Amino acid sequence: MAARNPQKSCLAGGDGAIPAPPFGEKVRAEWLALRFAEAGLSHVETDEVGNVHALLPASNLPAESTGRSWSSRHLDTVFPADTPLNPVLEWRFASPLRALATMAPVVIGMLAIAHALFQAKVELPAPLILLGNVGEEGEGDLRGVRHFL
Repeated sequence: MAARNPQKSCLAGGDGAIPAPPFGEKVRAEWLALRFAEAGLSHVETDEVGNVHALLPASNLPAESTGRSWSSRHLDTVFPADTPLNPVLEWRFASPLRALATMAPVVIGMLAIAHALFQAKVELPAPLILLGNVGEEGEGDLRGVRHFL
């Protein structure tokens, strides 16, 4: 039996799937905050609206430098909390789309980038803020990104 990727299974399916409908992203945000800390990122914080952000610092910057870059992925899904999040990838039109619609792959991708940059000790030209934002879907009305900006 193939080994399972625990990070992917927690978000995308399996026994550890984390529902995250608009206004219900708290558990997924807590999961992401732990993953940011495990990746070695600094200043891992959750703000008033539930966004999770962390910093990958840039070294050797002049003290007067104020520039920053950021990358954001939304944590919420279009699915109600009671929707089973165990997508099955079959050769049917809707199944792969449903798996991607959970946004899990892009959240995992953001974590992979963080791990790669940190582990490779890449010298960034500016600090990089990684953001897991809330309230993107439906009546969330982009509340997380609007708050962050």
